[in-house]
Amino acid sequence: MTIRGYRRATKTLLLPLLFLLILTILQAGAFVSAEEEDRDGDGEPDEGSRSSENDDTFADPGDLESDPSDPPIPTLVTLTPIPTPAPIIPEPPAPSSPSPVPTPTSTPSAPAPIAPPRPPPPPAPLPTVPSGIIKAGTRSSDCAVIADLYKATGPWQFVPDTENCCNAEYPNSSGIKCNSNNRIIYIYLADLSHNRLSGSLPSSAPGWVGLGTLNLEQNSLSGSLPDWITTLPNLHSLAIGQNSFTTGDPVPPFTFNLEPTMASATATPADMVNLRPPGVPFNVTPENIVVPSSVFLESFTRLPKLKQLKVDSLGISGSFPISWQSRMVNLTKLDVSNNSMQGQIPGFLNEFVNLKTLLLDRNEFGGAIPSFKKLRSLSVLDLSYNQLSGPLPPWSAGLNLTVLNLSNNLLSGPLPLDNHHYWRTCSVSNNYFQCIKGPEQILSAKWKADCRATCTDEQQPVPFVRPPINTTLTAIKVRPQNDAQVNTVSSTARWISVVALLSTVIFLI
Repeated sequence: MTIRGYRRATKTLLLPLLFLLILTILQAGAFVSAEEEDRDGDGEPDEGSRSSENDDTFADPGDLESDPSDPPIPTLVTLTPIPTPAPIIPEPPAPSSPSPVPTPTSTPSAPAPIAPPRPPPPPAPLPTVPSGIIKAGTRSSDCAVIADLYKATGPWQFVPDTENCCNAEYPNSSGIKCNSNNRIIYIYLADLSHNRLSGSLPSSAPGWVGLGTLNLEQNSLSGSLPDWITTLPNLHSLAIGQNSFTTGDPVPPFTFNLEPTMASATATPADMVNLRPPGVPFNVTPENIVVPSSVFLESFTRLPKLKQLKVDSLGISGSFPISWQSRMVNLTKLDVSNNSMQGQIPGFLNEFVNLKTLLLDRNEFGGAIPSFKKLRSLSVLDLSYNQLSGPLPPWSAGLNLTVLNLSNNLLSGPLPLDNHHYWRTCSVSNNYFQCIKGPEQILSAKWKADCRATCTDEQQPVPFVRPPINTTLTAIKVRPQNDAQVNTVSSTARWISVVALLSTVIFLI
C-alpha cells in the first residue's frame, strides 16, 4: 500500500509538471518567432506590407527622385570630333542605334513632319429600340420632346419609347405622366446609378406648357440651365441638384471653411479662437461679409407656381436675391444645401409661411439665426455645417418641428429651457453652449441625451470660424505578429487553467 500510494502521488505531481513543461516550450517557440519577425521589421510592417494594404495616397514626387528602384538615366553616346577648326555640335543619338558622325559637307536633315492628332472616334449611335419599360405608354405629340431629350443626354439606363411615352413607367420609379389631353405633366428621371443622363439639356423650348414636375437630380448633366426650364408656366416642382450645371455665379475669392490640415487638426482651442482661413481680410467675418446675390437663384423667380425647389450640390455662391421676398413666398420645400453661399440667412424667409422643409446646411452662412417663429408649418430645419453664431433662438421651442439640425456651428450661450423633447430628431452637437445651472441643471443632461448637446459649466471662447471636421479616418492597421502573440497568450492561459483544474481533480482522487 505504501508503494502504491507513493506511485500515485508521483503521477499526481509529474502530470501537471509535464503539461507545464510542454506549454513552456510552445510558448517560448511562439515568442521567439514573434521576436524574429519584429527584428526583421523593427516592430513595424515593412514597406511591402504597407503598400499592399488599403492606402489611397500617392507617393511624394520628391521621394521618387532618389528611389533606388528607378531605372538608370540614359546618357548620350560620345561622338568622335571632326578634325576641323570650327566645332560642330553632334546630333543626339537615336534610341535604337548610334547616329552617324556628320561630315563637314553633310547638311542637317529636315525634321520629320509631325502627324496630326487623330480625331476622336464618333460616338456610338444611341439604341432606338425601347427597353426596360415596366409599363407601356400611349402616343402623344409631346413625345417628340422626349426624343430630343434622349438624343441630347443619352444613353440612359433604359431606352424610352419616343412615340408612346405618356404614362410609361421605367425602372427606379422613373416615368412620364400625361393628363387627360395627353400633355406631359410629370417627368421623373433621377438617380445617377439608374438613369445616367449626361451632356447638356436641349437649348430649344420644348413647349411643355402643362409640365408640373421635373426631376433630373443625381445625374451628370452639364452646361448652363436652358431658359425654357425657368419659363414653364405650370411648373410647381423642380429638382435638378447633384449635377454639374454652370450656375453663372462667380467663384468666391475666399472661403471661411477651414480644411482639415495638420495645422488646424493639432491646434488647441486657444489657437482656434484667432485662426483665420487664408485670404480672408482682417476686417471681414462670416457675419458682416457682403456678397452679391446669386444669379442662378434669381432665374427661378420667373416660375410663378413653383412650390418645391431642390438645387443642392451645384456650386451656387452669393446670397439670396432680394426678389425672392415677393416672388417665392409660395415655396413649401427649399433645398440649397452643400453649396458655397455666404452672408447672413435673410430674415424674409420668415414670411414663407407655407414652408415645410428648409435645408440650408453645408454652406458658409454666418451671423445669428433669424427668427422663424411665423413658420408654423415648418417640420424639417437643417442649418448644420455653417458659421452661424449667437445663442440658440428661443422661438425654436414654439415650432412644430420633427427634425432640427444645428450641429457644427459657432452657437454659444446657455442652453434654453424649452420643450425640445417634442422634437422627433434633433442635434446641436459641436457648438459652444453653456450648461444650465441651478435647479434646472437636469435639463442639460436631457439636452445631451436627446440632442447630442455639448456644454461646459463656464462659457468657452468661440473661434473665429468653425473648426474643420475631418471625416476621413485613418484605418487601423493591426500587425499579424501582434495577433499571434495575443492568441498565443490567450491559448496558454486557457491551457494553464485546464491543467490546474485537472491536477486538482487528480490530487483529490
